[in-house]
Amino acid sequence: MQASVGPARRRRLLRRRRVDVPLLGGLRPPAAVLLLLSVSVSLLARCAVGKSEDQAVSGAIVDSQGDIAVDSARSLGPCLKQSSADLHDTVSLLERGGRQSPDAVPASLASAFGK
Repeated sequence: MQASVGPARRRRLLRRRRVDVPLLGGLRPPAAVLLLLSVSVSLLARCAVGKSEDQAVSGAIVDSQGDIAVDSARSLGPCLKQSSADLHDTVSLLERGGRQSPDAVPASLASAFGK
């Protein structure tokens, strides 16, 4: 059952403007401003970088980006191997432990990994 609302409270509720109602055709003003700023920054970057006459600088940028990608891939490999080993260890621990309550499983894993 819904509690009845008095006439004064009802008028106050109707007069009060909701904050979450979108304005400007579905966009709130802060979102619209952020959208305009991001579009203007992307256009500015496009104009500044797109008209580069110096191909040596552009080639250096591409080479440095390639080096960053290679370094990232090299550092990601050991991290993935460690995560895979941890997952394998966790599965083997759960298989050896037998049947446990759902609340006891995180506690047993934390004690096994020393966390």
